[in-house]
Amino acid sequence: MLRLNKQSVKYQFIHKTIETEEISVLGIIKYLLSFWKIVAILCFVFLILGFIQANNYTEYYSSKSVIIPGGGAPPPPQTAMGLEAFMMPQVASTTSSIGIESFAGIMESSPFLIDMLDEPILSEQHGGYLPLSDYLKLIQPKTGVIGTAVSKIKDLPNRFFELFERKDESTSDMDPNAAKIPTDTLSTLTMEQISLMSLLKARIRIEGSNPVTIETDMPTAKLSTRLNNLVLEKLVEKTVEIRTGKQQRDLMLVKKQLDTARTNFKESQLALAKFQDQNFGVKLAVANTNLENLSTNYGLYSGIYAELASKVELMKIDLLENTPFYNVFEPAYVPLTPIGSFSISSVIRYVIFGIIFGILWAIGYTALVIFGILRKKIDETTLIE
Repeated sequence: MLRLNKQSVKYQFIHKTIETEEISVLGIIKYLLSFWKIVAILCFVFLILGFIQANNYTEYYSSKSVIIPGGGAPPPPQTAMGLEAFMMPQVASTTSSIGIESFAGIMESSPFLIDMLDEPILSEQHGGYLPLSDYLKLIQPKTGVIGTAVSKIKDLPNRFFELFERKDESTSDMDPNAAKIPTDTLSTLTMEQISLMSLLKARIRIEGSNPVTIETDMPTAKLSTRLNNLVLEKLVEKTVEIRTGKQQRDLMLVKKQLDTARTNFKESQLALAKFQDQNFGVKLAVANTNLENLSTNYGLYSGIYAELASKVELMKIDLLENTPFYNVFEPAYVPLTPIGSFSISSVIRYVIFGIIFGILWAIGYTALVIFGILRKKIDETTLIE
């Protein structure tokens, strides 16, 4: 049971104040100042914690690039809209900062992040190129003893339920017809992939729609710039693929038709020339009929080939016109100074926490003493009655 020291100066001051119902300003000041030791001790403890926290910083380098969609200048500030413009329905913008075709929207897609993890990146520290996923594994902070213990404790329920899971039967005891069941092609993600995608997204920031700002954070200056360039390159490729995917597919199909038409045209041209060489000066009706058929085929395939060739060129021009263009207004430069150095503001913040906890200690002690005195008076009144 917690017992208060009734002989202490603090207790006597509160008891006297309650008994006399008189409050002295000077007495209150002296009473509050009597807690200076507790406040000093808490400030010192939090000061040590602040230094420990400030020293446990992670140094990294940040690269930044600015891109203007369409290659034009950034849009001017919006002016006040009239009533007609306000009443008109809003049209979805192709450069929206939240659309699936935008850089920020593409960065949220799992397929894009998985492809990014497979991309090689140059690291002088590791002696050459290595997949981005492998590099993220190497720089991932190691789990401490406490973290490992917590993860194992959290995994205990899963291990418990695994004891009651049904074991897979051996293939020798299975029905031969069951072995012929086709394997499905469902897309799956492992916990490792999800973790690496989260780590990658945490190192990339995309803001704005016009202009678009891309910032990348990495442990070294050159790697930060390389990642920024890689992200920009892959985002542009993905955007072009999304916006012109159907046109590229149609162009590929027409090119295949053009290849077939070219082959037929060359064969008909060769057959006609060969027949003319072999039947030069022959006036037979059969020869004339064959010549007419070969000439007809040649003219037909020649027309198809010319039409498809013209169609392919027109589709190439249309594809080029619809391909989005991004002007790199400010490329990513190699940063010179790291971010995340020792911060004195963190230490000051912890000292302030110590002062606050000291004040809360004084308030809590005062409330506890008042509660004890009032309870004692109530008990004495109850006994008298």
